[in-house]
Amino acid sequence: MESTRTLIIGLGQLGCQLINDVDKHSVEKFDLVCALDDDKSKKKVADTFGFIDFGSTNELETKVEELKIDYVILAITNASARFLNDIIYRCLKLEVKTRYVTDEHAKIDEFEYFNTPITKKNLKNLKEFKLSENDLDEKEGAVLVTGGAGYIGNHLVRDLLNDGYEVIVLDSFIFGNSALSDLRDDPRLKLINGSIENIRDVFNSVENVRYVIALAAIVGDPACSLDAKNTMIINYESTKILVEACNYYGVEKLVFASSCSVYGASLEGSYLDEESTLNPVSLYARTRIFSEKYILDNAINFSPSILRLSTVFGFSKRMRFDLVVNLFTVKAIVDKSIEIFGGNQWRPFVHCKDVAKAFKTVALADENIVRGQIYNVGDESLNFTIDQVGDLLKTILPQTSIKSTGDIDDPRNYKVKFNKIKNDLGFKTDYDLESGIKEMIQEIYKNKLLENYQDQIYSNLLTFKEFNLKN
Repeated sequence: MESTRTLIIGLGQLGCQLINDVDKHSVEKFDLVCALDDDKSKKKVADTFGFIDFGSTNELETKVEELKIDYVILAITNASARFLNDIIYRCLKLEVKTRYVTDEHAKIDEFEYFNTPITKKNLKNLKEFKLSENDLDEKEGAVLVTGGAGYIGNHLVRDLLNDGYEVIVLDSFIFGNSALSDLRDDPRLKLINGSIENIRDVFNSVENVRYVIALAAIVGDPACSLDAKNTMIINYESTKILVEACNYYGVEKLVFASSCSVYGASLEGSYLDEESTLNPVSLYARTRIFSEKYILDNAINFSPSILRLSTVFGFSKRMRFDLVVNLFTVKAIVDKSIEIFGGNQWRPFVHCKDVAKAFKTVALADENIVRGQIYNVGDESLNFTIDQVGDLLKTILPQTSIKSTGDIDDPRNYKVKFNKIKNDLGFKTDYDLESGIKEMIQEIYKNKLLENYQDQIYSNLLTFKEFNLKN
């Protein structure tokens, strides 16, 4: 049996017992090369056992590299949580297998954790010391955000970077990359110019990441209607590729962006929740349902979660003026008038920053809670009719006149409940419709967006139309 070059930390009673018993009770052959102990007097113990090297825990990295260590065994009692956290994370960073033993009264074959090397995924299961959430979150692998340069994505990328995460963005950048331009020098951010329907791009992006947050898609009914075949490829077939990549690399979680549009229509006065019957009335909604089902049915080596988003609004560095609230707002400013088609249709709304917050919340949540779950994202107080949105804008911008065209044939009419995400995760939105509109007005003026708000870059429909023409 080939021996494994091993470093042991701790030469107290537990460490000595471990040295005596390790080869007797393990299927592996451990070659005990080096011992570390901050008590210098323990060098005599190391010499007694024939270790070729001895040092303090400050020398961990040096000893692992110089001695080509394969395994680190922690045999420590009465150490602080801070000390244990530090040692274990340093070992994980060195990419050496690490085992942890604490019970000085047990035999090697009885040690609860000895037979399972510590990994980033099972670190939370250790009972002997307390891990803070900050300790876990700061250093445990990168987060991949597909569509990270987009309307929601750029908010999410900022939030993750601010929390200390490494972030990888996979984006085609058909809307440009200006939303992330101020972050280019951040060493924790990696931008990949690629496509979600390209197998090579997806697999290269997913490798070595912990979480995958899937935002990239053709979003919105008009844009999806331009080219049904292309929509199915980008919105559904690409999901299959992503799932296979997540399974292959064994990522921890995939959090997928779906839409409340999957509900289609509700009975008069009724609210829809995650258990309600789906009634899609558009190609976009159908692609979200297809993708949801495929993810949940084929998640083998990762934890899947689905977020059904309300109609999004609010200011973003990758601004959209093709969303109803955003369009009404800029029209009220420029034209001092908005035109409402119909008006009795119910929609749930949610601010783009709150959506980013929801994705981060689910990605970092306890896997046992969110695995296989579907969550509506929004707040019941943000269910409005289109007429009510117009009335609110007129209150904020009194000079606004409202033109109504009367009834239209719009089957999309739904009010939504959001109790599940509140109860499971304590999620709450930060923005109501009024505060979001007022912030947007300020940012529109600040960023001088009034003159060119009709530019195609602010519209999914116009951008994808141009994209289709070129391709």
